[in-house]
Amino acid sequence: AAPTTVFPKPKSAIAFAGGGFRAVVVASATTSGALWALGEGRSLGTLLGGFDMISSISGGSWFSAELIYSPSFVDLIGEMAHTPESAGVIFNDTWITALLQSGANCWKSYESIW
Repeated sequence: AAPTTVFPKPKSAIAFAGGGFRAVVVASATTSGALWALGEGRSLGTLLGGFDMISSISGGSWFSAELIYSPSFVDLIGEMAHTPESAGVIFNDTWITALLQSGANCWKSYESIW
């Protein structure tokens, strides 16, 4: 009998491109849009559950890390998907404002040193 070759299950991956701040914004928008397109009962697990790996660089890594480790960021993406007509405002009010505020607070700390 001929030998049988067993091939491992193919792996699938999703990649998030780099580009710093803009990459985070684009990945957040496209992920929430794809989640919205799934319809009722949607979840990030449903959307991303078929992937075995995530590949990312720069801002894509920033997005991926928040997606993996931040429950509040996952909630933000879900809220954006639930109300796509105001997703930009939600993202701005929740994520961008907090980011800019943290930078302002950091700058104030440096000013006190000088």
